[in-house]
Amino acid sequence: FVNEVRAEGLSPATCYRYVLAAYPEHGGRFCTTHAPDDHTTPITFYAIGDTQPALGGTVRILSNTAPSETEFTVHVGDIQYYELGFETQELWFDLMQPMLEANAFLPCIGNHEFEVDFEFEDIYLRLFDHPGGAEGVNAGDDGTRWYHTETGGVHFFALNSEQDAISIGSPQVDWLLSTLTAVEAEPTYRFSIVALHRPYYSYGDYAVSETIRDALEPIVRDHRVPLVLAGHMHGYERFEVDYPTPGGTGLGHVTYLTTGAGGFGTSPMRLDENLPTDPALVALRVVAANYLQAMVVTIVEDPAGGDRIEASTLDDLGMERDAFVIRVPTAP
Repeated sequence: FVNEVRAEGLSPATCYRYVLAAYPEHGGRFCTTHAPDDHTTPITFYAIGDTQPALGGTVRILSNTAPSETEFTVHVGDIQYYELGFETQELWFDLMQPMLEANAFLPCIGNHEFEVDFEFEDIYLRLFDHPGGAEGVNAGDDGTRWYHTETGGVHFFALNSEQDAISIGSPQVDWLLSTLTAVEAEPTYRFSIVALHRPYYSYGDYAVSETIRDALEPIVRDHRVPLVLAGHMHGYERFEVDYPTPGGTGLGHVTYLTTGAGGFGTSPMRLDENLPTDPALVALRVVAANYLQAMVVTIVEDPAGGDRIEASTLDDLGMERDAFVIRVPTAP
């Protein structure tokens, strides 16, 4: 069932609980976005990818990492897997209740959203329609396949690495560039975070697409994008990449995360399957691991000026396995 409700008169940066009138035992929680000029209230979100709850790992992650303490979830694609033979969308919605009842769901499209003929049109497009909000529809797409949303001056861009070409001059890339340029001119702008399914920094068992890298890296490098989230490879990787001579309004440094172990991990051998021989390139990947994981990310104002992105990577037992801070200087 799809229940659409328009709620008015809500306060910004506030979390609400709700129940369905016809099914009072069912309900959930959602949080409103922060006002664009509110740069003092912390923003907290949950990040996960490649979820496969029928195998049990995703359920353990959700049970032990408290998505209900965050404001929204960024899912980097491969929501569920028909290829397992016993996992279906119906089962997925049942087992994913700890996440779906916790907050708003902002997904990216993964390759496993197309495993059966009806899946993408009848499930994804119908049930995950306009995740960025109806007012967030931008020229070049319908606001579902790729989209942009904003909270407290921080902008999130969800890209589609599966259907719509991410290549130089493509409609999606032109939209990303023009929208980034437009929001950077807003007086309340802080920075942007980009999410997509296929990483263009990864040394795991899926070779990265040079076409995607050629199209996106210059845009990320030259704009205020301190963090890029991706999945696809079923492991965890953190790359710290310096850009010594950034152009435009670039920050000079970007953290690239592969957070694709939301259902099961890969093997150590597959985690390093495309490890380069160049030591300088190897050094870019500062963390690589094959445990099940999700992330909790908090954005706070830095007392020294600018912002801090504080990230914690948690395994399926709720133990912190990686933690880091990204400092984002004040926008000019």
